[in-house]
Amino acid sequence: MRLRDMTIDELIDEEERLQDLIEEDGRYGYSGLVQVYEAMIKRYKRDRERESVSFVEKKLIQNLINYGAYLKMGNEKRTRDAIDSLQKAIALHNRLPVAHYRLGFLYSRDHHYTEAASHFDKAIDLQQIAKEIYRLDERQLYYAHLYEINSCLHQAYETYQKMNSLDLEERYDPLGSEGMSALYERLLESDAYLANREFVKVTNEGEEYCSKAECEEIAGNPDPDRVVLYFNDRGVELFHGNLSTHLQFTRADVLRDLILYSGKHPFDGERLAKLRDRLEPSSNSTVTQNISRLRRQLEDVGLSEAIEQRDHKYFFRPDYPYTVLYRPDEKASV
Repeated sequence: MRLRDMTIDELIDEEERLQDLIEEDGRYGYSGLVQVYEAMIKRYKRDRERESVSFVEKKLIQNLINYGAYLKMGNEKRTRDAIDSLQKAIALHNRLPVAHYRLGFLYSRDHHYTEAASHFDKAIDLQQIAKEIYRLDERQLYYAHLYEINSCLHQAYETYQKMNSLDLEERYDPLGSEGMSALYERLLESDAYLANREFVKVTNEGEEYCSKAECEEIAGNPDPDRVVLYFNDRGVELFHGNLSTHLQFTRADVLRDLILYSGKHPFDGERLAKLRDRLEPSSNSTVTQNISRLRRQLEDVGLSEAIEQRDHKYFFRPDYPYTVLYRPDEKASV
């Protein structure tokens, strides 16, 4: 049955089916949810149910943001589709610093520095007036400033080069050779600084920044006694005991939360809802289903006993040493 022919109850059932599908394989769930929410909004608008329209629009916006983040991961890595998804979210709501932040990174990595600087600037400006769910955390806000400065340095250098290529007899040189050399040195320093902080490395001992090359070295020669979870451009890889496996992103997100935070914040329905940016806590059965799926994959690397359960709360065993590697533009819950 086509979505436009479904009743609201049928659309809600389809929403639940797709949310379950995301837990299995995000590529089939996110795009379907966008269409379901759009169909719901049309139906509620037709019935003049304003509160329902507002409620579903919030879910649509969050899903578009999540879909944009998913599309830039690993084998999907569909940059144009990710940009379209994030821009669609902004068209629905103009105070989304997290969407502008992710757009800034997408444009920066493709060397489109004018667009990158614009989006980082908007992310910073909107931070104070946006709703909390759409704000950046402290690290992301710091990186937004750094990357905007870096993008502006690239813009200035590229613009200066273009100006010098003009065939004019008389022209003003705002930098001169010394100024140009200084700008170029600053640009190289900025690029090197960001390259050395392209990833966050979190271990039992603490947290620090590291380069992509360092992450690749860790993943290429993982310590067999350590749990290594690596969010990279190929997807998400898990290493332990000379074994490895690839994790679907939503499942890896659950494992990251368990490893980093379950000591203080046991994993339950509220934690899962926060990871999925949902408005209401997930049911105990949904949490159990997520943990069961994750455990099956953990068995592949000898970690079948790594997750403990007390009541309806889950914990990652503290006696497992770990290293978690992820980019700072990927917000980890706290």
